[in-house]
Amino acid sequence: MSSSPGRRRSLPWRVIGSWALGLAALAACLLLGELLVAVTGLRLPGTVLGLVLAVAGLALAHRRRHPAVRVLRESALTVARPANRHLQLFFLPAAVGITSSVARVAEQLVPLMLALVATFLLVLVVIGHLAQRLLRRPGQGAR
Repeated sequence: MSSSPGRRRSLPWRVIGSWALGLAALAACLLLGELLVAVTGLRLPGTVLGLVLAVAGLALAHRRRHPAVRVLRESALTVARPANRHLQLFFLPAAVGITSSVARVAEQLVPLMLALVATFLLVLVVIGHLAQRLLRRPGQGAR
């Protein structure tokens, strides 16, 4: 039975369930991050800690062979992949915060620039070392 061109096909329940499970898993990580910050008093945004927990959970799930863990990982990735395509939208709150605090940013411009340059150089060095280790030939041992 073919559908007419004007009719939309509905999403299969499996896709909807995968999205719901992925959203629930990522929301749980964000909530856990917020709770940990509230309980421990860490001077770190709860969403950042939640993101770290989500990435760590995905890294651990990648190594597991259990079917339930694989389903959870694939569901989280189903939600994360489209979000990565529009990653620039996640920077809007930071841009609004900076523009609303222009005077304070201007006061602290030198320390901010030093921190940005130092962070850039640190990331560059770490990525360079990581790339060298990953591109090393399999026949060569670790030095």
